[in-house]
Formats: sequence, structure tokens, C-alpha cells
Amino acid sequence: MPAGSKTGPPLAKAKPISASVITYLRRKKTVTESFCSQREETEKEEEEEEKEEEEEEEEEEEEEEEEEEEEEEEEEEEEEEEEEEETLQQ
Repeated sequence: MPAGSKTGPPLAKAKPISASVITYLRRKKTVTESFCSQREETEKEEEEEEKEEEEEEEEEEEEEEEEEEEEEEEEEEEEEEEEEEETLQQ
């Protein structure tokens, strides 16, 4: 570096960026942006699917619990009926 220069060579000596490099960089930026947006969309879709699956599982569990409760109630009713019949027979 010359003694009087603080930041390097003067700007007048800088090489201009060719049009093909500018075009390449613009395309690369566009591709990168579209890839990122697609990736974000995919992640959102996956999260939504996971939430839906969890909700379905919870619903199934609730249904199973309800069915079990109904079965227990039916069994209790049957036992009560049997006991009543036995007491009536005696």
C-alpha cells in the first residue's frame, strides 16, 4: 500500500463487475429466496400435519375412554339385574 493510502487502492482502479456476474448473482438470490420460502412452507405443512395427527390421537383416546366407561356401566347394570333376579328367586 502506498504511504498516503489508508483503505487500499483508489476506487478508480477497481474492476467493474461484469453483467454476467450481476445476472448470476441475481439468479442465485432468486433461487435461494424461493428455496427458503419453499422450505418454510414445507415446515409449516409438516407442523400442521403433526398437530392434526396429535388431535386425531387425542380424539381416538377420548373415544376409547368413553367406550370403556360405557362398557363398565353396562356390566354394572347387568350385575345389578342379576342380583335383583337372585333376590327375587329367593
